[in-house]
Amino acid sequence: MTCRDAVMKTVDKRLRISDPRVADMLVSYVDSYMAELGPYISSVFFILLLNCAPETKRKKGFVRSVELSVGQIAVAAGISKRKTIDALRELKRYWITVQRTGKGRGNKNQYYFLPVERWSPPGTEAYPGAPVSTAEGDDRNVDSGRRSA
Repeated sequence: MTCRDAVMKTVDKRLRISDPRVADMLVSYVDSYMAELGPYISSVFFILLLNCAPETKRKKGFVRSVELSVGQIAVAAGISKRKTIDALRELKRYWITVQRTGKGRGNKNQYYFLPVERWSPPGTEAYPGAPVSTAEGDDRNVDSGRRSA
């Protein structure tokens, strides 16, 4: 039994995650990204992943979170709304999640997790059509269109 298999067994037992895609995403994130991205981003990642909707007949590999507002995510993660927004932006930069903006009252968004194979640091083209930053040293505020100071 490999170390990864042992971790997967622990995840299945303790968290009762029956979907192997979700368990694989959880283990991959902890293995490769958690230390680099830090506590705020990781807490938002776990809130989204552990509040995912049951598997439907959607494209295989895409896991959808339940509809959550930024405020609900912030309260569940125990951090401010501003830090939550920054964490969501960072998860999108790493091609871990994509967002479908909610409309109407409550502004609840849907977050889709891309398959683990597509996750990548900013500036690498792991996903077709991924934006690539050409300015050197300016990959922090790509979403806002402002240059880093």
